Amino acid sequence: MGKWHLVYVLSTDWFPTILRAAGTNTSGTFPLDGVDQWGALRATDPNPDSPRTELLINIDPINRSSALRKNHWKIIRGEPLYSGWYPPPESGLGPTPSPAVPHITLYNITADPREKRNLADSYPNVVSNLLARLNDYGSEQVDPWVPPVDPASNPDNFGGVWQPWRD
Repeated sequence: MGKWHLVYVLSTDWFPTILRAAGTNTSGTFPLDGVDQWGALRATDPNPDSPRTELLINIDPINRSSALRKNHWKIIRGEPLYSGWYPPPESGLGPTPSPAVPHITLYNITADPREKRNLADSYPNVVSNLLARLNDYGSEQVDPWVPPVDPASNPDNFGGVWQPWRD
């Protein structure tokens, strides 16, 4: 019968985990983002020690938003309520975010899994530490490449429908 564990396992963890399960390791490979989760997967304790204590959810330098989960905390920097698509600012195709000060929300995911209570004002030290971690990740990030806008791709050219525009 199956079991569950409260550990962070990412898709990047599968490669080193499968290697360990097969009796080998990652020596001789390039540095990996993934970590070996074999011990956590084989554990009988529902809360085994995990080699991973935090999870970078997203960093978007174009929209200046990011999110990180560390232990029971989740921080979101930037406005999380917009679920659409922001085109590049120079495209002229629609709204672009320009908040002067990023919006910060902090949640205790264990106590508030639906993220209803923003605790940022109550835990300024946690906010400061998590923002520092986001800044650490951001300092290692490669700038995204945004291709130039091709006016021929505009859905208005195809009755308002997105579709291939080149052969």
